[in-house]
Formats: sequence, structure tokens, C-alpha cells
Amino acid sequence: PLKSSVWGILAVNLKGDTLVAYNHRQRMLPASNMKVLTTGSALKSLGSDYRFHTAIAYCGEIQDSTLIGDVYIIGGGDPTLGSGDKSAVPVNKVFAQWHNAIQKAGIQRIEGSIVGDGRRMTEAGIHTTWQADDLGWYYGAGVEGLNFYENSQDFYTTPGVQAGDPVDVSVIYPETPWMRYCNKAVTSQAGNGDKIYYVNSGFVPVGEFRGSLATDKGKRKQQCTNRFPALTCAYYFHRYLKEQGMEIGGSWADIDSEDRLRTDPMTTDGRVPAQNQDNLTVIGSTSSPALKDIIRECLHRSDNLYAEALLRAMGDEMTECASYDSSLVAESRVMESLGVKPEGKVQIADGSGLSRQNYVTPAFMVDFMKSMAKTKDGMTFIHSMPQPGQGTLTFRLSKAPENIKQRVWMKSGSMNGVLCFSGYVVPENGKTDNIIVFSVLTNCNIASYSKVAATLDKLIIQIAQQ
Repeated sequence: PLKSSVWGILAVNLKGDTLVAYNHRQRMLPASNMKVLTTGSALKSLGSDYRFHTAIAYCGEIQDSTLIGDVYIIGGGDPTLGSGDKSAVPVNKVFAQWHNAIQKAGIQRIEGSIVGDGRRMTEAGIHTTWQADDLGWYYGAGVEGLNFYENSQDFYTTPGVQAGDPVDVSVIYPETPWMRYCNKAVTSQAGNGDKIYYVNSGFVPVGEFRGSLATDKGKRKQQCTNRFPALTCAYYFHRYLKEQGMEIGGSWADIDSEDRLRTDPMTTDGRVPAQNQDNLTVIGSTSSPALKDIIRECLHRSDNLYAEALLRAMGDEMTECASYDSSLVAESRVMESLGVKPEGKVQIADGSGLSRQNYVTPAFMVDFMKSMAKTKDGMTFIHSMPQPGQGTLTFRLSKAPENIKQRVWMKSGSMNGVLCFSGYVVPENGKTDNIIVFSVLTNCNIASYSKVAATLDKLIIQIAQQ
């Protein structure tokens, strides 16, 4: 299955013995194996207990329990805010804490609006090298200063009775009342599969469904991107406060690229300047789960948004700038501190591996993972990765003996023509020096995913038996 592929493999143990090496200095696309580098660097630089913070603040003044001004939700880049994953704090619990902070400040009524403030990250969250056909789906959601529900939106699509009928599309969650949806998707004949796709942007509040859905596919859930996460967060907190009986005179809003309050993304009419964050009165804050928990979720679910958030957090903390350029400089510094210098060896474009301008080698992956294993958080990092039967490895190494499955911790990475696995094999005796570090990268695959994956399973089982 690999005869027409470009591929390489390296496996070593921490004592320095090389178990297998083939084409291990060949640069290749790593796909989501890039998350190994991102999460490891974040763990090394930020620490396992690092947390993202979201602040609640206000502008104006309080008179007789009425805020003559606006409430601001100041995002700190927390990717888990409003997320449904098991590590995240439930959104209503977060809203209750924000509400409590408002009440403790003596505010019983708000004359102004609820403002979602994502200015912590001024650069667009979507990397310029991501492919257009990825941007409509949940895994193409860019990270923002204020995120909500992983910057995604769920829809139901239902085919018509016969070919040519329109596909029915309905919003599940979250609601976005400012959005206008165009539906050009049509029903196709049975056997033609799900070929629906979604097109949107952060410039205008319009989303368009295109493609086709076969009659035999039935009602399906589609997970798409939401380009207005800060506005969505403000909308839902506004609704929560109203449900709790608080009177709010204004609406919900976010902040546009020209630093103006935006209640309707479709028009620029009537927009007024947002308050400078230095002029806001902070009255409370909430925190994300610990970094070690975010990393585990990121690697188990191969969550692109979480990976990009970790990359940008490194830039923010180390250079006081969360742009991609600064964040990649910060990550490079972390790698150099581990004794693994990327310059001249690899090319890194993003944190998730969605970009096709990432180029790494099995040797670089192994050198990095070796160095991470020797840090104080080495075992935390190893155990952050899924094992066979978990997360993205649900069907991997299914034919391996149970004692091998229990010792393998690894990350998968895949995209069209690409399949990669990098990770660790922990010995039964627990001796650190005998931990095996491996990386196998395959590109330009013509054979089916199942055949390539089965071949790599055999290679990894053989490595684990050493």
C-alpha cells in the first residue's frame, strides 16, 4: 500500500538506541501530528496549570443600581467557552458567575448593551494558507479573542422526496438572528451520498449551502463554522440576563475591525466607537480548565480550534502579541529551549496542521518528543495522547494484543493523501529509558485509507514488541 507513497519512519528509545529508521529526514505534511508539536510546546512554556481568563467589565457609571453604559465580555482566547466537551465549564455556570459579578457591582439594570470584546486577538483567526473547502466546516473555525461553542454552528439537513427537490436546512444551535442563509442545496438520487458544503465569511452575515444530499441519507447533522463568535456570546449572555429578570435597555454587540460597536454586521450605519479596554472597570473573571485538560481534549478529539488557541496563547504570553508571526516565533523559542531547533529543518505554518505549508520530518518529531518526555511534565504529555480504542484512535490497532494497546499512546494525523502517527510506547516495567518514541509519516497515498492504516498498524505493533 505504500509503494507509490512518500513515507518515512523513525523509532528510538530514550537510551538512544535506534530501533528502525527509513527515510526519516524526508520533509512531509504532518496533518494533525502538528498538534503534538503545538501542545508539547504550550505545556513546556505555559505550564500544566495555565488557564485562559475571560473578564466582565463595564463602561459608564452606576446610578441608583442602573448602569448608564455597557457591559463588556473581554475575551482572553479561551477556546473552551461555551463548548460542549467534557472538560469545559457548562456555559450556564459561566453566565451565572458573570451575572453574580454584575450584581456584586451593584448593577440591577443595564441601560446600554452587552458587548462581546474579542480584541485580545486582532489578527484574523483563519490562517491564510487554509484551503477554502475546509473553511465552512467546524474544523476550519479560526480562533478569536472571544470564542463561543468552538466557533461552530450546527444545522440539520434533510433531503427531499425525489431528486431535484430542495434540501431542507434548519439551525440547531447556536441561534444567530443576524445571519441570512441562502440554500442552493438540492436532493440527488439514492447512492450519491452527502455532498453538502457551506460557504460563509466574517465580512458579511450570509451563509450559503450548496451541493447535494441523496434521498437515502435522511436527516443529518452538519457542523459548520460561525464567523461571529463574540456577537454570539453577547447574544446568549444578553438572553440569559433577561431570563434572570434583569432589565437591559440596549441590545447585544461585538466590536468590528475599526474598533466600533456592531449590533448588525450587515450595515455600518450608526456604529459608535468602542471603549478602550484601559477605560473599562473590571468587576470579575472566569477561568478555563487547566492547560493539561485542554491538551488532552485537543489530542483526543484532534481539535483544531484548541490547537490554534494554544499556539496564539504562546505568542500572547511570550511576546505580548497573539499574531501568527509572533506565536510561531514564540513556539520556535520553546523548541530551541528543548534543544530542538526548527530553523532549516522544518517549516511550521499553524498550530493544528490544517495548513498544507507545514513540513516536518520523522526525525524532528522524534527529537521533539524525546525532549518533551524528559521534562518535568513528560509523563503528563505522554498520557495526554489517546490510546487505541480512544478518540481518533477508536479503530486503530484493533488486532494488537491487549498488553500492547495499553502501552501505546499516540496521535494520528490525516488529510487527503496523508496519514501519520507519532507517539510513545511505555514499557511494562515502567523504566523511563526503555520508553520508545516513534513517528511514521506517509504522504501522496494512492491506496485507500484503510489499507494504509492497516499497514501502519502492523509497523507500530512490531515497534511495540521490541
